[in-house]
Amino acid sequence: MGLNEASGGLIMMKKTIQVAGIIDSAEAQMIIESGATHLGFPLRLAIHKEDISEEAAGRIIRTLKPPYFGVLITYLKKADDILNLCRWLGARKVQLHADIT
Repeated sequence: MGLNEASGGLIMMKKTIQVAGIIDSAEAQMIIESGATHLGFPLRLAIHKEDISEEAAGRIIRTLKPPYFGVLITYLKKADDILNLCRWLGARKVQLHADIT
C-alpha cells in the first residue's frame, strides 16, 4: 500500500516489476517465477541488436496471462507501425522511446 498524502487516504498500489531484454522462453519463465510482472522486449531498434527475434518474442508474449504482460519496447515513430507490431506480437503494453506521429 502507498500513502496518498494529498488526500490523506490510503490507496492500493499494484506491484509492477518489468525486466527487459528477455532472450528465450526459459529465461522468461525464470523471471516470472522470480516475481516480475512485465517482460520487456526491445524490438525494431534504431541502433542496438535485438535480444530475441520478433517471432520468438510473440510466442512468449502470447502465453502470458494477467497479471503478467509482455511489453513492446520500441523506437518506432509511426502509430500505425506500433499498433500493427503490437497486434502481431499480442502485446497489450508499449514502452515508447520516440516522438510518435
